[in-house]
Amino acid sequence: MQIETTQVRLRLVGEKDVFPDGSEGREVLNEIKKRNKKEHIWLNDEIGKYISIMYDAHEFRFRPGKAITVGKVVANALRRSSALMIGPDYLNGPILPMIVVDKEFTLGEELVDGSKPMTQTTCSVCFVDQLTLPKLMRHLEKHRSDHPELFEEPDALPWDGEGEIANPLVEADGADGE
Repeated sequence: MQIETTQVRLRLVGEKDVFPDGSEGREVLNEIKKRNKKEHIWLNDEIGKYISIMYDAHEFRFRPGKAITVGKVVANALRRSSALMIGPDYLNGPILPMIVVDKEFTLGEELVDGSKPMTQTTCSVCFVDQLTLPKLMRHLEKHRSDHPELFEEPDALPWDGEGEIANPLVEADGADGE
């Protein structure tokens, strides 16, 4: 099994987006508004409105102004699933996606704060590239001594010392409670 290294950032189509065939994002947004009463394209939850697209039994929620980063294969499938036939002639009219590619990049090329590339040896605290893994480990130890709260581990499950995790459901006197 190979790990997909090409990532794609997807977002909902905007009014100013232009497609290769000359169509504009405004046309897609108007079509979504027209079809919303019958097809319920826009959904609401406690955060706000979104468009839901399913792929491989997973729901991807696209919200206005927010982007989602996924693998290239998933991105291609989501774009295919989001296609809308635009205009009165569904047979010959354009078919345009509701989501567009905002950016495509390889893992490790993603920019941190828009300027610095995030590599395997980049410090996750200060985002400075340390160039080698041993140097990164020494650098992280300095952060650990200066800011121990960043490196606290969550509370572990109780361990009885015999190789098994203690059962928290067992009563204090040792009976199962059955």
